[in-house]
Amino acid sequence: MAFRGYSLETEDNMIDLSIPGQMTEGELRGIEALAKLAPEKACIVETGSLFGLSSFTWATSAPEGSTVYCIDPWVREPWIIELVEKAIPGCPPFGRDAFEKFTAGCKNIIPLQGYSPGDFRNWNTPVDIFFDDAIHENPYLRRNLRFWLTFMKPGAIMCGHDYSAEWPDVVTEVDKLARELGVKVQTCERLWWIEIPKELSLFGRWRRSTQIQKRRLVSRLSRLKSKLVRARQVGLKGTISYAFAKLLPFISERQHRGRIFSEIYDKKAWGGQNIGEFYSGDGSRGAGAQSYVAHMSQILNALISQRNKTLTIVDLGCGDFKLGRNLVGEVERMHYIGCDIVPKLIAHHIRENSGERVQFKHLDIVADELPEGDVCLIREVFQHLSNADIMKVLCKLNKFDKVYITESYPVKESGPVNPDKATGYDVRFDRQYGRGRGVELDKPPFNVPTRELFRVLAHENYSIVTLEVDCSVMKHPG
Repeated sequence: MAFRGYSLETEDNMIDLSIPGQMTEGELRGIEALAKLAPEKACIVETGSLFGLSSFTWATSAPEGSTVYCIDPWVREPWIIELVEKAIPGCPPFGRDAFEKFTAGCKNIIPLQGYSPGDFRNWNTPVDIFFDDAIHENPYLRRNLRFWLTFMKPGAIMCGHDYSAEWPDVVTEVDKLARELGVKVQTCERLWWIEIPKELSLFGRWRRSTQIQKRRLVSRLSRLKSKLVRARQVGLKGTISYAFAKLLPFISERQHRGRIFSEIYDKKAWGGQNIGEFYSGDGSRGAGAQSYVAHMSQILNALISQRNKTLTIVDLGCGDFKLGRNLVGEVERMHYIGCDIVPKLIAHHIRENSGERVQFKHLDIVADELPEGDVCLIREVFQHLSNADIMKVLCKLNKFDKVYITESYPVKESGPVNPDKATGYDVRFDRQYGRGRGVELDKPPFNVPTRELFRVLAHENYSIVTLEVDCSVMKHPG
């Protein structure tokens, strides 16, 4: 069987059948052939990556410079245990760590943890190949296919798995989509694919246009909210937050946080207009940052010496990695895991900064499970979160042996303790005049035991303080 001149019986061995999964060698050969049709520097999106069986083939078969975005919640559900783990001898427990182990050699893979399409409403990159192997039942299947259709380039390939009588919704939705686009469904065993026409039919153009307009409307409303939330008046911020919570109930909190912080970098809300694409603010540079690296590296080296082992350091909210890079340089026996909610930022770090001792993960520290580690660092992150979001993070930190949290505090404390705010780019106190309150973890509503380790007067109006925080008293929200 051939497609655009390419035989599905390819010669190059771009598959790894040792990776657990539910695809046959023939289907993987089909993926290999389809991947070779993509242009150079292609954008390939896969939903439902599981352990990485198909992901590996997409990554190794795609043309030079291509990127494979692998989307999966990596939640160990009962069906995975029964149909995959128990069915395949030696299969490891399912999770993101297992996926990253099996695809470790594929540097062009970017794992994105979350549920499609709900957690990726802020996606804005045109797609050359989309592959679906996520939920095969409606309405989830229909939503997923229709969402990603709006990003497909003319002439792109849309494909997926389990086109069979066992999954009737897959057959129904794929056939319907093909009819609307005026194309034919092609198959190889249970692998299906269609080619997006270079010129869409009138109905296809109308359908695609309405979906794009809906997505643009949601994006514009979200951007408007972000701009309004930046207003300095506390009352206005509260009013806006409640108004838009009513106006946009279909946007989840996770999506909202992702949009906010992605836009902060896009719009240079923290400054750095002339300092590259990503800039995490003045707090990651200057005397205050240098002092932090000097003190924290001393603390970590002492801890390593005491325990006589390499420590895994999890940095929640790693930002532009300016501080993290300096810290890695000062602490040799350390495995660093930088985490952030902004997909483009993490994709950049994976390409430019990852290595044997340095790893990056895209995740929402409020909603997602945190990586395993010995020490957790959180520097000037809580100041941007609401009290409810801070509490959710605190409840997950008892998994770490040591937790070090750094926050800014005004020189003149005034007003109520721990005033709430909407999650966003701003902080709780007035930096210009040094008045207000910072995040005081040892006071209500948090009431977590803390011990001050060091502080530096970063500005005449505020100090940056690093605390050792005892989160053992907190209970995990799950």
